[in-house]
Amino acid sequence: MPDKNPLDLDELISLGARYADQNNSDGIIEVCRKILKSYPQKLEYRQVLVHSLFSKEDFEGTLRELQPLLKSNFEIGWSNIFLGLAYSKLGQHEKALNAFNTSLEAEKTFDALLNRGNTLKHLSRLDDASQDYRAALEINGESQEAWNNLGVVFMEQSNFSSAIRYFDQALKLSPTYMDALLNKGNALLGLKEFERALKIYQELSCTSQGVPKVWLNFSFYFSETGDLESALHCLDRALGLDPNYSKAWFNRGAILERSGQSKEAERSYSRASELNPDYDFIDGEILHSRMTNCNWSNFDETLSKIKKRISEGRPVSSPFPILASIDDPAIQLLVAKKWVQSKYSSVRLAKGKSNKRTSGRLKVGYFSADFHNHATAFLISELIESHDRSKFEIFAFSYGPELNDEMRTRLKYAFEHFIDVRLFSDDQISDICKDRGLNIAIDLKGFTQDGRPSIFTRDLADVHINFLGYPGTLGSTNYDYIVADHVLIPKHLQHYYQEKIIYMPVSYQCNDSQRIFPGVTCSREEFGLRDQDFVMCCFNNSYKITPSIFDTWLRILKTESTAVLWLLSDSQEVKENLWLRAQSRGVDSKRIVFTERTSLARHLARYRLADIFLDTFPYGAHTTASEALWMGLPLVTLRGRTFASAVGASLLSALGLHDLITASVDNYEARVSELLHNTDDLAMIRGKLAKCRASALFSGQRFARDFECALITAYSRAAAGLDALSFEV
Repeated sequence: MPDKNPLDLDELISLGARYADQNNSDGIIEVCRKILKSYPQKLEYRQVLVHSLFSKEDFEGTLRELQPLLKSNFEIGWSNIFLGLAYSKLGQHEKALNAFNTSLEAEKTFDALLNRGNTLKHLSRLDDASQDYRAALEINGESQEAWNNLGVVFMEQSNFSSAIRYFDQALKLSPTYMDALLNKGNALLGLKEFERALKIYQELSCTSQGVPKVWLNFSFYFSETGDLESALHCLDRALGLDPNYSKAWFNRGAILERSGQSKEAERSYSRASELNPDYDFIDGEILHSRMTNCNWSNFDETLSKIKKRISEGRPVSSPFPILASIDDPAIQLLVAKKWVQSKYSSVRLAKGKSNKRTSGRLKVGYFSADFHNHATAFLISELIESHDRSKFEIFAFSYGPELNDEMRTRLKYAFEHFIDVRLFSDDQISDICKDRGLNIAIDLKGFTQDGRPSIFTRDLADVHINFLGYPGTLGSTNYDYIVADHVLIPKHLQHYYQEKIIYMPVSYQCNDSQRIFPGVTCSREEFGLRDQDFVMCCFNNSYKITPSIFDTWLRILKTESTAVLWLLSDSQEVKENLWLRAQSRGVDSKRIVFTERTSLARHLARYRLADIFLDTFPYGAHTTASEALWMGLPLVTLRGRTFASAVGASLLSALGLHDLITASVDNYEARVSELLHNTDDLAMIRGKLAKCRASALFSGQRFARDFECALITAYSRAAAGLDALSFEV
């Protein structure tokens, strides 16, 4: 019922028109409310009210005012578009998707298709988003926004050439369309066409220097070309223009992390999270930067929150931080799949066209950024040297820095073909693989730093293998196999791996029997250790140390007065955090001694100064574990359910030292204490280790023969048109 003394409708409409001419949203909202108070049946003015509230970014108010329209089935298509837009702005994307679906059931419109495409893109349903953008363009092929957004979908799938075609379509319609220009620059970076990308960024930084996103995108160029200082400068320019720019804060955190400034990185990530609590993958980055600093404030609460969000299917973390924090292969698979869905195309080009072995040899390519003095290179060097050249043609595809160090020289000589592809796009690398007729492509990086999993979205070879670098599933059908052993992936856990399993007979880890046994001698005194101390060392990276395992070490220190803990860290922040933790647990901080990174010979030599190596959990020692065992140092490990937590157990099992593998924290703590008191047992283990340097575990030649059998089996199945299948060598 209207009011008894309604305001004159014509006067209100006239007033509203004047407010509209003045772009006075508050005035329009006030007029609409007055009209609706007197004339609630005038739903067209509620429609204007909804539009005005949305324009003012009052999204909760938009939802409230939409309810009478929805109940009255007023303009179902239009009302549900605004319902979806409001939900999208509030981060409720599934609800937004339902609203756009309802709108499209009522009427197939350009706006509904475009906005549903945007929502699907946000939900990482990229193929579905692409279909909606194409359908929208069939209705309105003159939409620069639709062409641009279609390009973004292809760019997010690392299909940069196609993305540029669509950005160019948008730019034909509007040559100064900033989003399309910036996106084209980013796609050119993906193609490694740095000069063309730089030209775009430089022009925009001159013509639009007051626009924050210009500086954000300019930072991508410097990040991609390795100039992290300039990248940081660009991000600071963006934040100077807009201090609440969450994406700039997030990217600032990523640059600082790469620069080794984890504490500052955590601050930037946290600021991004404050501004946008639903920022994709940010929880994992905050967790990892804190773990790198051994800053464990609210650790259990943070992990509980992350696990809950993962179970809800939300994009919480990149895969790597979860390796060091959650010993659950099911969770690691979910996280990897969500990451792949968001970042990479999950569809490899059609198989079935086997590359012919024209030379009679199987062509195998190893892909890595680490063909220099790096842990991976130390492990694989003898494997590469030992390949049977009468049966295998071996390629290196190197996309890391050009470092002329000892290991680079050795590997260049070991590989039959050493191809530097760091300045090549994924498509160009794929073309090289096709030209060379590659049969097997092996990814030695996965989701580790500087990895390029996007290369493996191309059909590089008949068989794609995940090996050595990333200790877990890559969550993608782009890989056929993962190399493991029965300790790492028991058969009852196979279903938590997207890849099929190649079970190696000794251990998944290759080693180098030519690894130096240093003649360098050093003393405990040089490292601040006393001769009478029982030295428990752990030279793992700091992010692998969790509060649970560190507290276990502290309990051992508290009950064993002769024990000291010897850790590796170059960070004062890490040292202070661990010393404070020790003091809070009643342990003298002087009993925790730190050593810094040094030359390989000196690093290996210092293992001799320790009495025992304490493994971390749930991300254990890998290369450091084999180093310790090679140098005759007993390793006590806690085996979990994930690949990353079971490497120590794999190596010890290969050496027959099963009694150093524990299954619980209590068992771990008790075993260390036993060895501390039973010097005869410790001496016996050391004696066994002294003989183990001649074992199968440390023979790169033995591993090569076994691995070649695996490669032949995997290729033979692919060449016969058969799907990948787990098998034992």
